[in-house]
Amino acid sequence: MKKMVMGMVAGFILSGTLLADSGINKVKEFELEHATKLYNEAKKLKDIADDYYEDIKAFHFNYDKAWKQNKKDLTKDIEEMKRAWLEASSNYEIIEGLVAGMPQTAKYDLILDAGIPASEGNEDVAPFDLKCPYKCKFNTKRPGNFFHYLLEPTLWGTHEGYVAKKVDLNGDGEITKGEALPNAKWLKCVADNFEKYTKELKDKVKNLKMNLTDVFTAELTMIPTMGDYFEDWKNSRILGKSEAFVALSRIFDIKGISGGLKVAYEAAIHPKLKKVDPKLDSQIRLAFYDLVSFVDDIYMKEQSGHIFKPEDADAYASQAQDMADRLSALMAKAAKKLHIKPNV
Repeated sequence: MKKMVMGMVAGFILSGTLLADSGINKVKEFELEHATKLYNEAKKLKDIADDYYEDIKAFHFNYDKAWKQNKKDLTKDIEEMKRAWLEASSNYEIIEGLVAGMPQTAKYDLILDAGIPASEGNEDVAPFDLKCPYKCKFNTKRPGNFFHYLLEPTLWGTHEGYVAKKVDLNGDGEITKGEALPNAKWLKCVADNFEKYTKELKDKVKNLKMNLTDVFTAELTMIPTMGDYFEDWKNSRILGKSEAFVALSRIFDIKGISGGLKVAYEAAIHPKLKKVDPKLDSQIRLAFYDLVSFVDDIYMKEQSGHIFKPEDADAYASQAQDMADRLSALMAKAAKKLHIKPNV
């Protein structure tokens, strides 16, 4: 009987902290599902990059000859790598709020999606060096995050240095921005390292001892940042000044992050808070609905071809930040109600 009672007590303790809590378990399963899909797409991208490397190598890295004699296979390789990148990015964005918002995994957000090169500043530098077996002429020391500083500019040809040859990929008789053969050695180097770090993240999430404090920490770390992303959106989609965010809109990123944080709230916090303070719970759910719907509406406009002006981005940023600030204040109240002290 004593052992049974002790076991019950241990179970209750775990339900408040670790994975015996079904809500926390759902959050972890959600994060692991998308981290696994992210890794699978990174592995696919690496395998295709290997094929592309071998195709170019067969012509002794003479891109003119390779394109002239093997146009079909090279085009297919590039199209498939772009699709893998898009799938990888989409799966990452839905869990970015959790990855970036929890101290245990935050470095992977800098490595994969948010970190800048050391050459651009001292804060938020992506903490890794590329390991490249080839004599790359490009910077491999703290080069910036994989999605937007390395892979996207390489695959979409927005960084001139990573372009080996500009070509007419879609066969319409014109060579437009984004139609290019990437430098095969550089691409292979980046893709190899990308797979490595996505696997590390997947394994980290799998072994993560997540608790309610972690979820609140992620919510209160990431919700206040919603307005910041609109500057990137303005520079890339409206002003066209960025090498990044050309493949997927920054609005899609905001949509993924806010949506993922909403999923985490509904799974882990909502079931507890509604028992303690149903009014506050309803206010938070409504605030999430307002924020997510607001971003969805902008994204739908963008997808329909709506032309935005720079001042639109500034106005949206202000509105989104106001919504995020209100939601953050409510979330902080919820943490106090549940006697949780987030690490923010």
